[in-house]
Amino acid sequence: MNGDDPLRALWRDQPTKEIPEMTIEVLRERSGRLARAVATRKWGETIAGALSMLLLAALGVHVTGSPLLQLACLLLVVGEGVVIAGMWRRSTPAPAPVGAATGEFLGYYRGELARERDFLGTMARWYIAPVAPGIFLFPIAACAALGLPVFAVGVVATVSTAITYVIIVMPYRRTARRMGREIESLAGSSE
Repeated sequence: MNGDDPLRALWRDQPTKEIPEMTIEVLRERSGRLARAVATRKWGETIAGALSMLLLAALGVHVTGSPLLQLACLLLVVGEGVVIAGMWRRSTPAPAPVGAATGEFLGYYRGELARERDFLGTMARWYIAPVAPGIFLFPIAACAALGLPVFAVGVVATVSTAITYVIIVMPYRRTARRMGREIESLAGSSE
């Protein structure tokens, strides 16, 4: 093959994405975008978690004939509380440096990206593990309370919950890998 190959020429001549110069303004804009995304996720998860905790607590109080279902509700309420507390502790960003030079702000932004990457990369541990016992027990306890066959429902609930967890975790892990690549590219721009 020679250098005049039309496919090579097409590939070589395609437009490339411009990489913005790492100015303090670009870094502040990226940092602000990251902080807004984190805050939106954190508040959305907190509100949804609080509502589910209230509903589960009400269900646990009103279901008097099934101690197993009450235990499942209690496990879910406690697990969700652990998730919310852990999320606020782990995902609260450090305050942005005021009046920092570009290099100092770049270090701050890389640190925030690394914190968020690590936070998302360990999601299975802090987000799923605390509620897993209650999530696995709840359908089994509900079936037992209703007189339905527990084993078959338990197997279906376990498999569907595991699949759901994989579906939840995978996009966050992809985002964590993307953040890792951005951190690496920013490390190259500071040299």
